[in-house]
Amino acid sequence: KEWLESFRGEAIWPALLLPPAEMYEQDLLLRFGKLKAFLSDYLPAADAATSPGETDAVSMYGSPARHFRARCRFALNRDDAGKLHYYLWNGADNCPTILADDYPAAALGIYQLMPQLLA
Repeated sequence: KEWLESFRGEAIWPALLLPPAEMYEQDLLLRFGKLKAFLSDYLPAADAATSPGETDAVSMYGSPARHFRARCRFALNRDDAGKLHYYLWNGADNCPTILADDYPAAALGIYQLMPQLLA
């Protein structure tokens, strides 16, 4: 199996795009379920008494819904009108292609500084 192949067109991990804050728990459980399914051949079966989001071998610990990423790889590029924009590096294409002028995953200090640097 190709790791990201089954995630194409959906929310992927690591998160580049974030779900709405009110959908964070649902999205986290979906991602965790997909990860467990991907690794199912290597994980022991879950105990019947185990709570959702946990197996005997794997536990899940959620991050805050926003401002959790302290490391991001951005590029600056101008649009056709000459205005600067932030772009996230797209690992699949190995180039900055994902527009990220508003990137709420960034740590709060980074998030607050981003618009000031574009001004």
